[in-house]
Amino acid sequence: MKPPANSLPWAHPAKLPTYNTTVQLSLYSLDFLSTTIDEAHIFRNVGAKHSGALLILEKSIFRFALTATPLQTKTSVGIL
Repeated sequence: MKPPANSLPWAHPAKLPTYNTTVQLSLYSLDFLSTTIDEAHIFRNVGAKHSGALLILEKSIFRFALTATPLQTKTSVGIL
């Protein structure tokens, strides 16, 4: 399920009815001391990967996102 078009990038999509039973068998049921995400630029677009990474980062005390790719590659704002 995709979040509504007017939602914020860090807002998670609505949970499926089976979420509470299936989450217990996944990484999302654990808490972490630290999380390191390499190639973090992969998670910059809103979608399933983005939401999954945010959920894991929210359950971590120390968060590290690493990338060698620029997150912003265009300096103009709406100017063609």
